[in-house]
This record gives sequence, structure tokens and C-alpha cells, in this order.
Amino acid sequence: MEPVAVNRFTITKALFYEGTLRVTKERLGPFIKKVMILLAALWAVLAAVTLLTKGSFTYAGVELAVIAAVGVWLCVYIPRRQARLAWKAMESRSGGDMERITSFFSDSLEIAGGAERTVIPYADVLQILPTEHLLVLTCREKVGVLISRDGFTAGDADEVCALIRQEMGKDA
Repeated sequence: MEPVAVNRFTITKALFYEGTLRVTKERLGPFIKKVMILLAALWAVLAAVTLLTKGSFTYAGVELAVIAAVGVWLCVYIPRRQARLAWKAMESRSGGDMERITSFFSDSLEIAGGAERTVIPYADVLQILPTEHLLVLTCREKVGVLISRDGFTAGDADEVCALIRQEMGKDA
């Protein structure tokens, strides 16, 4: 069977981080937002108590600095650490061969990387997450597929997205 579209590219560390950070943002974003709102409310209460008790405003400034540090830790450090660990795992698993050829057929996609071939039915795709350079497909069983927007040798990204959306979520 002839593929509808073919995507070929080499996964670089920068592209991998871009995709992984996008997935992390999607997964952890709502939780981090709630935590940051809670911390901001907590700081407002602490600052109000400090001012009402005629305490030094320096305490409120220190509390704000601590909350800002927690925010940076949640929003920057944790996602980048997860991306770094995932990159190391992928690098060791692939043996350094990072070229991927993804062929899109009418009902599934096939990823060829090194000696490995993986077939994923479109019904297993849960989300299509766009980034600047990639489309990231999140699939069942915590599988993620990176597709380069400019790596199509046949077909294009819009055609592939339409094909996948048509079959997404259907029982296989």
C-alpha cells in the first residue's frame, strides 16, 4: 500500500526538547497554574498580615522571592529536567541513530528508525500538539511521535492532520 504522506527528519536535541516541553506543558500546565494561583493567594494573605501587624515589608518581599523561586522551579526546572532525562533515555535506546521516517497510510502510521519499525493506528492518537517546528502526536500507552513540519517528502502537515483527526478516538 502506498503512503499518503512521508515525513523524514533527524531528531536533534533541540527538536526533542521542543516536543517534550510542549507535551509537559499540556500535561502539567493546569496543575502548575493552580499551584501558582494558590501561592499568589498565600503571599497576598501573608503580605496583608505582615502589613496589618505593622511588620517590616521586607518579610513580604522575602516571602515573594521564595514564592517566585518555587514558581521558577515548577515552570522551568522540572520540565527541562524531565526533557533532559527523556533525551538521555532515547539516546541510549536508539544507539545514536536519530533519523526517523514516518509513513502515513489511510488508517495508521509507520515509524522507521534504525532497525525498528512501529505501527500506530490513528485511533490510538489522543492529541495533535503543534509547536514551532513540529507536530507532536500523543498516543495511548504514553507513546509520543515527533513529526517535522518541514520534513515532508510527500504530502503535507495539513493533509496528515486531517487524516489523523478523521480517525482519532475511533475504536480500533
